[in-house]
Amino acid sequence: MSPVRPLTGRDRGVFAVTCFYVDRDARGTGVSSALLDAAIEYARASGATAVDAFPKVNIPQHALTDRRAEENANWMGRRQSFEARGFVTIRDTGKRAVLRLSFNAGP
Repeated sequence: MSPVRPLTGRDRGVFAVTCFYVDRDARGTGVSSALLDAAIEYARASGATAVDAFPKVNIPQHALTDRRAEENANWMGRRQSFEARGFVTIRDTGKRAVLRLSFNAGP
C-alpha cells in the first residue's frame, strides 16, 4: 500500500480522471489502460501539476475475477492501474481512495 499524504493548498493545476466507460465487449483488452495513459499525457502536455484519480477501495469479488463483469456505473478504474503509473494515495475516504500523480516536486 502506498504511503498516505495529506492534501495541501497546492491543488491549483490538478487535473482529474473521473470516469472510464469501456464497452462490455472491449473490457479486458487494455482500453482502460490506453485511456489512462492518454489522460496522463494530455494533462502533462496541458501544464497540469498533477492528476488525481478516485478508484473504489473495495471492488466486488465478481469484478476481481472477471474484468468484463466490472460495474458500469461510476467506474473510475482499478487502484492497481494507477499505482503502477506512480500514483500515490493522498486520502482514503473508506469507499474511494484519492490518488495523485505529481508532475512537479511536492504533493
